[in-house]
Amino acid sequence: MRSAAGIPRSTLVRERQKKQSEEKMTQTSRVVQPPVIKNTMPITARRSVYATTYPNYPKQSTRRQFNYAIGATGAEIRLPAISSIHIGWRLLSFFMGLFCLVGIFLIFNSPQFQINQIQTSGLSRLTINDVDAVLKIQGESVIWLDTAQAKKDLEIAFPELKDIQITIDLPNQINLSATERQPVLLWQTDKQAYWLDQEGVLIPPRGEVGELITIHASAPPPLVISNIEQITTGTNLKQNQNELARLAVSELQGWGETVDPNLIDAAYQLMAFLPSDANILYNKTHGLGWKAEQGWDVFVGLTLNDINYKLNAYQVLVEKFTKEGLQPSMVSVEFTDRPYYRE
Repeated sequence: MRSAAGIPRSTLVRERQKKQSEEKMTQTSRVVQPPVIKNTMPITARRSVYATTYPNYPKQSTRRQFNYAIGATGAEIRLPAISSIHIGWRLLSFFMGLFCLVGIFLIFNSPQFQINQIQTSGLSRLTINDVDAVLKIQGESVIWLDTAQAKKDLEIAFPELKDIQITIDLPNQINLSATERQPVLLWQTDKQAYWLDQEGVLIPPRGEVGELITIHASAPPPLVISNIEQITTGTNLKQNQNELARLAVSELQGWGETVDPNLIDAAYQLMAFLPSDANILYNKTHGLGWKAEQGWDVFVGLTLNDINYKLNAYQVLVEKFTKEGLQPSMVSVEFTDRPYYRE
């Protein structure tokens, strides 16, 4: 029997059966094939009171593999695998820190940074050996030098220095510049000799100078105000003793303190009224004076105010001594209205 298209009916039945068989095989393969599992990030499920975290497996590092071709045969030999090396920031920071530590160690211990030369300018009586005896920096590392403390040490040890400047010239040179005070007057006591500059600053005798006006005194120079007086006149005795203990030896001796500059001017003016061989005297009570030719001491006070009247009053007293044959030990014309003498 044939269909309307002229195709035998048996042929159509076979094709339909074949098509149905193919559909059944397709459905069966879909059921048998397992589902594809995709790698996903860990999922955390939160409900009211429960939470579950899926583990995150560590990433495995791959090894680099190398194949070595043998000639033109096409055969290859697989060499052992080498793990990949990753240098992180922590390792890099470690090496940088180690490099810095080594550099600091070399700077502090390298001979090139050890002080071996001190350049000075403005010094005449002081020498480099005097400066180094106070600073003690020869052979030390220039990194350790504290210029502020070194300047303070020099000011205490050498009161004759002013305008002190200390600079560092790398790698190992120190430059010291200062102005050295020039003495203009010698204050001589039985126990100590003092130099005074034009500003009245007491400086220790050091080195050689020319001729100085000399005052022969029975007491140290009268200071404007000293560190010792400021400390000992306080109310807290224990605190004052601690402050006194911190003073340097040079400060305790009075070096660097200041005398009233008017006293220096008075000594210069008095020299104009005296013979060239006369000695200027100083008494803590009666002030300035001189040793008269007759052998007695004459005092005119701490200032030369009304010096002409004082000299006239003294001349009257000298005439009186000559007329009456007196030989006093001391004459005072400090006060022009009441001069007196002591036998």
